[in-house]
Amino acid sequence: MAHVSHTNTAKLAGYGVEGGMHLVLELSEKRSLASVLYGFKEKLPWSIRQRIALGTAEGILYLHEGCQRRIIHRNIKAANILLTDDFKPQICDFGLAKWLPENWNHRVTRFEGTFGFVTLRNK
Repeated sequence: MAHVSHTNTAKLAGYGVEGGMHLVLELSEKRSLASVLYGFKEKLPWSIRQRIALGTAEGILYLHEGCQRRIIHRNIKAANILLTDDFKPQICDFGLAKWLPENWNHRVTRFEGTFGFVTLRNK
């Protein structure tokens, strides 16, 4: 995780091992995308929604192709996208993440991740 460095991934500030592995991330002013989407009374303007979607996609592309040791997150959801004060998305929670092997392809052999976000064709 320490080698992950992209504007759209959460920054590792430290870690702890007492009582299990714990990662400490830099503060995210707006909390998660889920808290903004479901906790605010006002709806986000489409321009901000687009910025969040594109930034998240850029972060995923970095993890899959640009990272020194490529990573597949396996649990992208609104609760795992942190937002900075200017609504820049940062992917977090790499608990289900796996390193991608050098000869990785896009074929899925089994499902893993948060079940509530599964499309029917993946079942």
